[in-house]
Amino acid sequence: MSLLVEVFPAGPLQCNCSIVGCTETKEAIVVDPGGDVDKIIARLDKHGFKVKYLVHTHAHFDHILGTRGMHEKTGAEICLHKEDQELYANLGMQCERFGFEFDEPLPVGKYIEDEQRLDFGQHSTSHPMPKGMHLSCFLEIPCFNDRLAVPISGAEILMP
Repeated sequence: MSLLVEVFPAGPLQCNCSIVGCTETKEAIVVDPGGDVDKIIARLDKHGFKVKYLVHTHAHFDHILGTRGMHEKTGAEICLHKEDQELYANLGMQCERFGFEFDEPLPVGKYIEDEQRLDFGQHSTSHPMPKGMHLSCFLEIPCFNDRLAVPISGAEILMP
């Protein structure tokens, strides 16, 4: 099972956006599509990936600004921890406060529960809750026969 992980800045605040894809099945997830939808799509196309899920580590505007465009272009299911729904629904308020343009958010397709797994290709995510982190700010992708996990974080610093 081969896994490709590509992390790059996207959106007006250049938050980390991650493409995580199964190189055998070409199924992928996109984590925190904060904007620059065409840039994200171009990177997916380069690898021949089809997006199954748009996963959000949390609902700050710089992590979700590209969600609507990504969903409209890929049909991928929007995933969010249920405790972030209120913040997600208030994207307009967040953007207006900081002077950013926005499109109304689309409904969440799947609410992520603690420890829930999302399968894509021959891989899956897990959602542990590290001490000091918000419930949804971290996910892991087990790989290499579950001997190693690739951490994906919405926060820049993981506190012990």
